[in-house]
Amino acid sequence: MKRRVRGLTVPEILVTAVLLGALMQLVITTLNVLNRSKIGLMVRTEPRQQLRSFVIQLQNDLRSASYIYPPDTYPIMGTDVIVPDVDTTGNGVIFALPQNSAGPPSFKVCSAFIRPRQKNDIRNPDAYEAVYYYVENVTPSLSIYPSEIDPTTLTGGSLKVFDAYIDGPTGFRSQLTPSGFGINFQVDYKRTPIKGDTTAQKLSSTVVMRNGI
Repeated sequence: MKRRVRGLTVPEILVTAVLLGALMQLVITTLNVLNRSKIGLMVRTEPRQQLRSFVIQLQNDLRSASYIYPPDTYPIMGTDVIVPDVDTTGNGVIFALPQNSAGPPSFKVCSAFIRPRQKNDIRNPDAYEAVYYYVENVTPSLSIYPSEIDPTTLTGGSLKVFDAYIDGPTGFRSQLTPSGFGINFQVDYKRTPIKGDTTAQKLSSTVVMRNGI
């Protein structure tokens, strides 16, 4: 004789439903907490990642450069870029990389500098962003030397903006090395988040051109 299978009673079904609902709510709450923690971590680390990306881009291109523009103030993208001398400091650097060695010489002209952040942040009103503007395949019209190229007249280039929370107008300091073939630079990062303590970091580097002329 087959044994009769007993089904769940109405109270048992209700209790099971309540338990499943509570379990689902617990899972959702846990996922929300983890997601908020992940977002908070990304917000804290992203500006510093932006800063490192800017520094790496500057180091890589400057090492391959053949010419650093002389000390002066150059209006680039609405910002006065101060290129330093050996005994002064500036807020940027402008240089040229050789691009074509087979035919008429052409160059990639790069301008790296800082400017006030374009996005308002009431907790960090004095924060600056890093800007990297470059124009490729620029050919001198009268000679083979990049010194003939005026970086302030170049248009149609590519613009990279690094939201790096640089600490004010003196948060990026560039200085020409005594040899004239390299740049010392220091970058200060500082940011006050919505929650948590203010974070700060300092980076410094000396980069010398491999192809200086």
